[in-house]
Amino acid sequence: MSFSYNLTLKEVLKRPLLQNSILVSGFDGLNRKVSWVHILQVSKVDTLISGNEMILTTGAGLKKGTEIEFLENLIKQDACCLCIELGHYFHNIPKEMIHISNKHNFPLIVFNETIRFIDLTQDIHSLLINRKHKVLEDFINISREFQRLTLSQDATVQILKLLHKKSHSNIAFLPVEKNEVFI
Repeated sequence: MSFSYNLTLKEVLKRPLLQNSILVSGFDGLNRKVSWVHILQVSKVDTLISGNEMILTTGAGLKKGTEIEFLENLIKQDACCLCIELGHYFHNIPKEMIHISNKHNFPLIVFNETIRFIDLTQDIHSLLINRKHKVLEDFINISREFQRLTLSQDATVQILKLLHKKSHSNIAFLPVEKNEVFI
């Protein structure tokens, strides 16, 4: 099974709205998990994010000279990446930001054209919600399967086989009074 419940930045960057975005640094961070998308325009982010968020900014609320502090705070708070719309507030990405980003494998992504942040946020949030829904569906289905197997003959072995199949792991069952079972 090739489906992953986690959404990676690499997958997100393939979305149609991000086709014209440019990854400028932090190339080794593409496998970072994306848990949510936030639009932030302030450099103090300690209480605003909890980790793995994709951060979007135009720089509108950042005071001049606080770009490095903003980036360092995002890295410290374990954000997934920083996406910057070039334009009125950011004309280019400072070399020091690129250096820090590369040092921490923290992706910096640039939008050379205006992207409606609301559209991007809704697109990615839909992906995240659909994946969480898939997790719940899979959990319900396997729970039903386990429950059905408990009523069958040789239930223990059948449950162990299903556990092996679903977990892709070796299974060892060491009962006190019976023979061991290895799958």
